[in-house]
Amino acid sequence: MTPVALALLIALPLGAGAGAAILPRRWAYGTAALSLVATTVGALISRGAPPLSIAQTELTLTPIGRIELLFVAVMSMALLGYHYVAARAAPLPALLPPLVAAVSAGALFVGDLLVAASFLQLAVLIASLLMIAEQPEWGASVAGAIYLVLSALGGVALLFGFVLADVQRLSPGGVVTIPFVVATLTVGLALQWGAAPLHAWLPNAFQRAGPAATVLAISLIGPATLGLLLQALAVLPQLVSDERVNRFLTLGGLFTAAFGALASLAPGKPRRALGYVLVSDLGFVLAGTSTYTRIGVAGAALHMAHRSLAAFALLAAAHELEHEHRATEPPAPYLWTALLVAIAALTGVPPLAGFAADWAVLQALSLVDARLAIGLALCAVVALVGGLSALARLRRDYPAPWRAPNRIETYVMGSAAVSACWAVVPGPALGALHAAVTQLTFLKPF
Repeated sequence: MTPVALALLIALPLGAGAGAAILPRRWAYGTAALSLVATTVGALISRGAPPLSIAQTELTLTPIGRIELLFVAVMSMALLGYHYVAARAAPLPALLPPLVAAVSAGALFVGDLLVAASFLQLAVLIASLLMIAEQPEWGASVAGAIYLVLSALGGVALLFGFVLADVQRLSPGGVVTIPFVVATLTVGLALQWGAAPLHAWLPNAFQRAGPAATVLAISLIGPATLGLLLQALAVLPQLVSDERVNRFLTLGGLFTAAFGALASLAPGKPRRALGYVLVSDLGFVLAGTSTYTRIGVAGAALHMAHRSLAAFALLAAAHELEHEHRATEPPAPYLWTALLVAIAALTGVPPLAGFAADWAVLQALSLVDARLAIGLALCAVVALVGGLSALARLRRDYPAPWRAPNRIETYVMGSAAVSACWAVVPGPALGALHAAVTQLTFLKPF
């Protein structure tokens, strides 16, 4: 880590956020975009650099942390473009650079988990504030408040879990046991991610909150939380030593997948059903991570990235489709088609990208217990049925001839196409992740 890279990752985005708050709209978006470019450059130029010591604290960026920051920067750029094309008025350009800076700071504090978790909570706070303020409807404020409370509880659980882990490491045979520490951290992660049965904020936000804030919570903070988990396990490798606990975690991922899939079949608001499809999809990340194998963790990270892309396309398409009746143009099936493609990609319909993201996790699970892999695959099929049934309730009559798509429809369709087709060449993505997780010494060597 070099001083220049540190300035690009932290100082420049903070200044850009302050500048975007006072600049005109176009300049504000340009300033925010430049800060994301700076984050990308900072993550790239820090490769191979030695740790930077500041006040007896070493700052460094691990390979998995570098991939995390690059992905967060790309997703942030996609969200910023959508927000600009859709002519939104929410203060995203002012809030997005500080949020990315907080994620970057958390990734740099490799040896101090309490500081890293605190920076992640700062990012969560920024996302919850945007969720409360983005939409004028009272339901959006309620969704933001629910997310704020649950994520704050999750952050407290993570901090408490890290403290307990230090206590357990200092006195291995004491009162604080590994299962208790893992249970505490699992509660914190479940609240942050929206895993069942602590999933309440996710379908609620998908149904009521604005798309930008919900994308921040799912597609930016979700991968950052996975990065914090891998960072913590590298420092506290004793937490993965109990195979019985690991088995329960794998079953928890299967439970999340089954619960979300079945809940998506219930009659109700279509957007809420799509939120439960996202809850179900999280089971792949949980199950792949809990195998603690190189292929499983690489597959879980790849699936988290794919989930973030698909969630962005789903949220943008669902929000624009629901508000299509306000437009003066006649309805056309572009947004509905984007939703269809995003649902198919998210649930792993071959040969779309989701299948490539699912396959690595299913392969890792099959090495542990083939029944787990079969059960998780069946949950994905049920989630697909739930998503398609919700999509059927959103369909309207589209008079022919269809009009040409407008700018926002073109952008959303492009996002859905990227989420469905990025895995045309899946080898480089999975290979880069596998090379990064190979350096995590707590993983099993297969």
